[in-house]
Formats: sequence, C-alpha cells, structure tokens
Amino acid sequence: MSDTSARLADELKPFLEAVAHAVAYGLGADALEPGGERRKADASRRAVEILRAAGALDTPVDAGALDAAARRLLDDRALLAAFFQNLDLLYQHRAPRADVVSRLLMRVMEL
Repeated sequence: MSDTSARLADELKPFLEAVAHAVAYGLGADALEPGGERRKADASRRAVEILRAAGALDTPVDAGALDAAARRLLDDRALLAAFFQNLDLLYQHRAPRADVVSRLLMRVMEL
C-alpha cells in the first residue's frame, strides 16, 4: 500500500471499523460472541478491497472500475447495508474521499 493509500485508510478508519463491526456482529449481537474478531477482520478486508477498487484509497478510477466495485458491493448485502448505515461517519470525520464512497453507493442504487 502506498503512503497515500495508507493515509487515506487511516482517515477512513472510523468508517471501516463501524462497517466491520456491523457485519461481524449484526444488530444486537454480543460483541463477545466466539468468532466475532475473525468475522470483523474478514469484513474489514472485504471493505478495503471494494474501497480500493472504487478509487477511495488510491488514484481515481474510471467508470468501468467503479461499476465493477459497485457490483461487488451489491453482491455482499451485509457489507452494503453497513456502508449505507455508516456513510455519515465519513462526512463527520471529514474523510477526503467521502464523495467517492457516496458515488459508489449511488452507482449501486442505479444497478
């Protein structure tokens, strides 16, 4: 990961943590539930892969790459729900690529 993408990943950290927690534990689930940390790490990895594919961690991507990232997110319903649920955190924390994630979610809605 480049220095720029590492910095952007740090700036997206509150969003990524909230997304991973929502996917790993669901609504009302016990955070001490066995296997939760493994599910959380897996959800975080999937979220980073999609954000990278959408251009939120590195240089901007073309429309085809954004479409591919949107389709991947659409196929991962739990992750998609968590992205929508936590989108406001990107703006609350003034993440520089919040608009990229918003554009990704808008593209998902168009599919």
